[in-house]
Amino acid sequence: MYPFGRVQGSFTRMSDFLPHPFWNFSLETYAADGVAEACLDLQDRRGCDVNILLFCCWLGASGRPTLTADRLRTVLKVSDEWQAEIVKPLRQVRRLLKDKPWAAGLPEIVEAARRRVADAELAAEHAEQLKLASLYNPPADRDRLAIWFNGMRVAHNDISLVKGYHTSRSEAEKAFGNSGVYIEKFIENPHHIEFQILGDTRGNIIHLGERDCSIQRRNQKVVEETPSPLIENKLKDLRKKMGKAAVRIAEVAHYSNAGTVEFVVDDKGNFYFLEVNKRIQVEHPITEEVTGVDLVKQQIMIAMGEPLRISQGDVVFHGHAIECRINAEDPFDDFRPSPGRIEMYYAPGGRGVRVDSHAYAGYTIPPHYDSMIGKLITYGKDRRDAMDKMSRALSEYMITGIKTTIPFEQAILQDPNFRRGVYSTSFIEQLLSGARRELFEDRA
Repeated sequence: MYPFGRVQGSFTRMSDFLPHPFWNFSLETYAADGVAEACLDLQDRRGCDVNILLFCCWLGASGRPTLTADRLRTVLKVSDEWQAEIVKPLRQVRRLLKDKPWAAGLPEIVEAARRRVADAELAAEHAEQLKLASLYNPPADRDRLAIWFNGMRVAHNDISLVKGYHTSRSEAEKAFGNSGVYIEKFIENPHHIEFQILGDTRGNIIHLGERDCSIQRRNQKVVEETPSPLIENKLKDLRKKMGKAAVRIAEVAHYSNAGTVEFVVDDKGNFYFLEVNKRIQVEHPITEEVTGVDLVKQQIMIAMGEPLRISQGDVVFHGHAIECRINAEDPFDDFRPSPGRIEMYYAPGGRGVRVDSHAYAGYTIPPHYDSMIGKLITYGKDRRDAMDKMSRALSEYMITGIKTTIPFEQAILQDPNFRRGVYSTSFIEQLLSGARRELFEDRA
């Protein structure tokens, strides 16, 4: 993503010489060289992605792989001796965290309201149990349950429960070859809050606080901030409890790497485990801003076998940070992707402003990949200071030739509910409906 050399005074970028699109790589390309066999061997024994290996082997200029089969086998031997994977948790840990039911074994830490069901009759039985178990929800909400499989269906009664079960089972089988269906309690006004964790290979695990990712559209995060307004304004004791839960989950899995433990939280402070993202997250810079910890550096040191040099007591939070994801999309045309050539690019700057982006004037945004072209991060002594800096930075961020989500994020920063820190995962849906949409369009 970043320039790493110069040719005749100009930057040379990967995209200048790599084949396009890269997913055209195939095992047949390397069959004669024996590289494909070595790649598959490395994938089977170390859990590496064969497509990424083929991508790394490619040399666009000559159309030949730069790594021979012998060199790849040497890499395989060295990786076996090293007993660690580059910047990734071990395969057995990833497999454990891939399946969600194991977390139900930690009821004293996580309120695990999810159940895996094998048939519609069992789903109805578990639905009844969940109603009785929902002690913190008002009676009107107790019959609202969700069928979960890569999305959510709400069942208000037995009929919709049975229908939702069979539909989810069929879709899951077709999409993933796994017909497993989970049933869980439906949560009104949910907040998506995640905790950053770091774990080394010696069993030391810490958390670095939470990030509130509730401002999202179609389950894709748009704006993230830390600390969470919900926790900071209403539920300060929840940070310690959720942080302890995140660390406990990582300890049970013997986790080593940077990672994120994600939860759904209701307005009363009840929290429910979602998943563990076993990698660095897009929104990690805001955690770096408030803790002063370089997460990418820590991740690399962990992969090298180094112990954590910071303890939980060393983690201190200062100020507030916000991140806006800058996407090449048209917010006035149902967020239609806007690939094309950037004519002018001017990034904001100043104290407390950070831009992570690969974009530049003259760069062509391809239509094949995710639409995010940058991240704008601001840091302030408190939330208001961070919001004011973000509003100013968004107004200074100039990108022409394509459409971006900058006007939409400007409207979010001006919204009174956002400024008060009172929002849930339905915030954007509400912002885009009725009179509030007209207000958003006028302001943008």
